[in-house]
Amino acid sequence: GRRYDYVLFYYAGSPNELEGLRAVENLFVVATDFDGVVVHKDRSLDHLKGVFAEVNYSPCIEAVSAFRGADIKPSSYITTLQTRGKQRFTEKDVHKELRTALKQTLGEPDGGNALNIRCQLIQDKGFIGIQLSPQAMKAREYKLETRPGSLDPTVAYALVTLANPQPGDVFLDAMCGAGTIAIEAATQTGSVLCGDIDSAAAKMTRTNASATNASLEVVHWDAGQLPLASASVDCAASNLPFGKDIPLQKPAPFIRGFLDEAARVLRSDARLVVLTAHAKLLGDLVRRSRTFKQTKKITIKLYGIDVGVLVLKRSESEPKQSRRQRRKSRR
Repeated sequence: GRRYDYVLFYYAGSPNELEGLRAVENLFVVATDFDGVVVHKDRSLDHLKGVFAEVNYSPCIEAVSAFRGADIKPSSYITTLQTRGKQRFTEKDVHKELRTALKQTLGEPDGGNALNIRCQLIQDKGFIGIQLSPQAMKAREYKLETRPGSLDPTVAYALVTLANPQPGDVFLDAMCGAGTIAIEAATQTGSVLCGDIDSAAAKMTRTNASATNASLEVVHWDAGQLPLASASVDCAASNLPFGKDIPLQKPAPFIRGFLDEAARVLRSDARLVVLTAHAKLLGDLVRRSRTFKQTKKITIKLYGIDVGVLVLKRSESEPKQSRRQRRKSRR
């Protein structure tokens, strides 16, 4: 949750079945995983040098070749490395030892990049693996157009999964941007409503949706005044503006208005998932609203900013109208 990390798992089926995973940035066939890395520079590098020298890459290369349906030359490789933690060595130190070991095992690299050999080290543990697909699994063919603040599809898919749409549910993204959340939702439910106050964003969503079989209803609207009937939506997820690209100048009234309108259009017991850089403010407003109950909070780092993902549940009872709503009704 609070740091970049990885998950090691065993899988006995066909590697091609793993293409259906939509919430992972990358997938690697693990050649080795290790621990015992200490803070001391020389001792750590000696330990890693021994680990790197003993790796057998042949099973990994066979699995990657089978996944891609083509034989891959062992010498067609590049290396990537990421280290995190309080070590006294640098990524450059580790990379040097890794490349030296690879030259002894696979030979001099021939300039190709068919194999991405990845070493990731976090604190005292790490792994070495070969990327399974030729490009990052977070990539989606429908991302024809994008805009500042647009989510990675992996994050959008995670938000949709937390909203838990069922077949036949009406799903809403009131601030769709480039349409990433809405298009990911269309893979799980048949009816998706989305829109944005920026007409260019709504047009971009239509363009991206046209590259898929997704059926979306895209509208140019204001998220605080949705042209939707009350209690007409089963679940929703939205990425609230944040960061330098799409700043939120007055977050409190904006989020309050968004919650009021979401409460109106969502059915009882509906789920609302919100990604926001103003998680504390949103949580405080939820506690005072008596309309939503917070059931989960996840903190992630996105574009270098700590943001919160809040899962809210719509109460069964009708909320007491806010002063803002009463003024609107009197008009």
